[in-house]
Amino acid sequence: MFSAIVLTFVLSVEQLPLNTLEKYYWDCDTLFMRGEMGGQDVLSCLAITDQFILKKFKNNRKKFKQYWESNKYQEWQIRGFSPEQV
Repeated sequence: MFSAIVLTFVLSVEQLPLNTLEKYYWDCDTLFMRGEMGGQDVLSCLAITDQFILKKFKNNRKKFKQYWESNKYQEWQIRGFSPEQV
């Protein structure tokens, strides 16, 4: 069952502007790639990712994957991560 905090966050993520969702998405993606994502992070990041894909790509996962492939190294570098670190 969702805790009240998680449920509140999931409901409020819909209100975030696109640029904030995008930043949070890349923060989540980097956290995942580092292998540092905990249980609470997963729920929050799933909500962020779903809302980001919906707002930026009108839920088109193919366009989202192309975007991710084109931007992942730059975004990871901004956050101090390189795939060689894994």
